Amino acid sequence: MKIDLQTLMIVQIFSGLVQAAVLFVQFRVNRSYRGQGWMVAGNGLLALGYLALVLPRIFGFATAGIVGGNLLFVFGMLFIYFGLARFPGSLANFLGAVFLLTALVFAIHVVGSFAHVFIDAGISAAGIPREIFLLALIVLGPVLTYSYIIKINQRLHADAAEARGRLELIFKTSPDAVIVTRLSDGCLVSANEAFAAMTGYTRDEVIGRTLMELRIWKSDQDRRRFREQMEGFGRCENLEFIFGKKDGGSFVGLVSGRTFEYAGTQHILSVTHDISSRKEVETALRESETKFREMADLLPQIVFETDAQGRLTYVNRQAYPICGYAETDNLIGVSTIEFYAPEDRPRAIENIKKRVESLPMGNNEYRIVRKDGSTFPALVYSSPILREGKAGGLRGIIVDISDQKRAEEEISRLARQLELERNYAQASAAIDGLTRLSNRRRFDEVLRSDFFRLKRTNAFLSLIMLDVDFFKKYNDEYGHLAGDECLRMVGETLAKIVGRAHDTVARYGGEEFAVVMPETEGPGARIIADRIRAAVEELAIPHAASSVAPRVTVSLGVTTVATTDMASPEMVIELADEALYAAKKTGRNRVVQSDAALTRDMRAPRTNLVKLIWSVNDESGDAMIDREHRSLFQHSNEIVEALLRGETKSLCMPRIESLLGEIFDHFRDEEALLRRVQYPDLPNHAERHAALLGRAGIIAARYLKDEVAIGEVFGFLVYEVIVQHLLSEDKKYFPYITSP
Repeated sequence: MKIDLQTLMIVQIFSGLVQAAVLFVQFRVNRSYRGQGWMVAGNGLLALGYLALVLPRIFGFATAGIVGGNLLFVFGMLFIYFGLARFPGSLANFLGAVFLLTALVFAIHVVGSFAHVFIDAGISAAGIPREIFLLALIVLGPVLTYSYIIKINQRLHADAAEARGRLELIFKTSPDAVIVTRLSDGCLVSANEAFAAMTGYTRDEVIGRTLMELRIWKSDQDRRRFREQMEGFGRCENLEFIFGKKDGGSFVGLVSGRTFEYAGTQHILSVTHDISSRKEVETALRESETKFREMADLLPQIVFETDAQGRLTYVNRQAYPICGYAETDNLIGVSTIEFYAPEDRPRAIENIKKRVESLPMGNNEYRIVRKDGSTFPALVYSSPILREGKAGGLRGIIVDISDQKRAEEEISRLARQLELERNYAQASAAIDGLTRLSNRRRFDEVLRSDFFRLKRTNAFLSLIMLDVDFFKKYNDEYGHLAGDECLRMVGETLAKIVGRAHDTVARYGGEEFAVVMPETEGPGARIIADRIRAAVEELAIPHAASSVAPRVTVSLGVTTVATTDMASPEMVIELADEALYAAKKTGRNRVVQSDAALTRDMRAPRTNLVKLIWSVNDESGDAMIDREHRSLFQHSNEIVEALLRGETKSLCMPRIESLLGEIFDHFRDEEALLRRVQYPDLPNHAERHAALLGRAGIIAARYLKDEVAIGEVFGFLVYEVIVQHLLSEDKKYFPYITSP
């Protein structure tokens, strides 16, 4: 039987199109394998290749049809090869090799067509009859296509079985309860081990029974809500229900479900996650939050929380009245910076930033602004709120310190008042109550201080001693009240005449007065004394009992000394007293100045140039302080005398070191006492101690090197340590250690 070649090619066209269509449907059904697209394209190109061979023969373009058809065959075979190459397996590899070889054959045909070798050969190859070749392709194509489809479906079945195995494994091993129930009556079709563990039932006890029978639903309302959700929407997401257990207990579950059809019946696949522990934690957190807020509302301070942007997320009840807001006002969401006074805001912003970064903060005292614009002082304490290791805001407390500030101001005012009162009392202790002049105690302090100060500068010191003439007779004649008035008038006259700031007028005792004039030589002192005598007489105070004049008069003794020649201030007083005595002996109402011979006789020997004398006026009232002061007086005198006697360093240095140690111990004891009595000027007093100790060490070191003169040692020990510090600075704290 003769086979028509053209008919075979038409059959091959339809066969290729059918194969392409079948593969396309397969590709649309399952796109798991990308090679299917190549297969569809390859079979389509083969069908077009046969069509290209048939049409030109009909219309007379045979050569063009052969070339075009062969090109389409080449690409079609290559596409099929690419599709097979993407599908693993030995069969696919063999078929791929066949199609690749066939593509090569058709490529040779294309080349031969251009060389006019195979123009008449059509699609024959290597002597194979064209009809047989086409028949082979007609048979091979469908076999290949359907074998390919079968192979794909086998793989799909294997994949499906593997997927079912994985799903079953997930179903069994899931930590959440997974069950399958009929939608119509809630009968359990399947359940995993987690469901059994949650409910306390075994799998055999639940399969085939309804959830109602097992009393899984604790609430009919929950059951109806779940059923309505599944019937209405076919799904649910994270619905919260309470479920029962076999032992009568319960747990809270979060349920997600889907409906599906199985064996013609609607079923529900549901997954339940046990959130009982989380609910317990949430309940505990809510209770803790409630307790926190209740306790915060009981506090008299402001308690607040903010978000990361500094906006209020919580304030307690006290925040409203303290800041002047009504309870109907809403402070939530307000920036905390608005509550700081404008001048405090930059510092507050910087401190908030440091607090969030857990860095050291600066001063946390601010002025807080009330609703009406007024402010109040407050201390702000805060700490970061950590969320996942990062600061998500601040939590803190604001303490209104208005009362504290008022108390501090009142304490400060009282302290100032106490200081004024103490100063007044201390000044009063140095002032004569009748004449308002310096009293005897103050006179002794000034004379001693000026004496040793002038000793360092080799300056002169003048002293005037004066006495009201026949004052006892005045009192007898006019009475004590008149006598007191007379003394006040004399004191006022002295104060007016002695006008220099560094001169001191004092009531020495009874009707006796004294004038200390540092850096004043003899002629100047005599002039002042003459003025005093004349001015008192000019007061014209009647004195009928006086044998000198019918009015009150005074007798004055004046002495002027070079302090370097005198051993102690007491010697100066003796000279002035001698001159006063001479004035009285020679007729009163006159001025007598000590002569040079008397002054020369009162000079101290060179070996006793200086002498510190302890006076009852130098006592503080504290036994320890007075004992240590007297000891320092004594040992300072001994060291100065040893230096003046010219004792060697080996003898003097132990004395100096011992005195330095004594000074150090005294300063330590004194500071401890002043801390106990809360002496307000203790810091400055301690600084003076440190300065004196430092200077003492320098002088001792210089003395060892022969770099210090005796005068400098004398000036430091006598003037700086004893006179300036012990007899002047230390007396400032006496009221604090003697007051009850």
